[in-house]
Amino acid sequence: MLQRIQTVYLVLVVLLCAFQCFLPIGQFVAPDTVYSWEFAWLLNPETGESVYSTWAMAVLQVVMGCIALVTIFLYKKRVLQMRLSIVNMVLMIGFYLLYGYYYWLICHHIEKLMYSVTVGMAFPLISLILTIMAFRGIFKDEALVRSLDRLR
Repeated sequence: MLQRIQTVYLVLVVLLCAFQCFLPIGQFVAPDTVYSWEFAWLLNPETGESVYSTWAMAVLQVVMGCIALVTIFLYKKRVLQMRLSIVNMVLMIGFYLLYGYYYWLICHHIEKLMYSVTVGMAFPLISLILTIMAFRGIFKDEALVRSLDRLR
């Protein structure tokens, strides 16, 4: 059923994944310029050119949103919903690992950088928490259905 609370959590995950596609992840401040870390690349705002590509993070973000959207419509298959939620949680943790990897690469590519995080970087963490809450709701529904099967 689509009116379950976990559906609300998963819709919020989809929205957060979509919003992050349009928000910058952070800013690198060098002595001579400021680089903006956007959805799939590190941009030099003065020239508009891409300094470094981080397309894997963009692909991962889109996949996380798509998995959450598919999970919403699999409401009759609760076990599959739980599995997809676990896959999505692993991808969200992988997003932060990939973020750390790209941060390390960029810091070694351009020297003497200071970094500041923007609000968009918190969205995967919020999505992870919402996915955990959705998983718990799906698990409770499955436990309720199984307990009713035992009564018959």
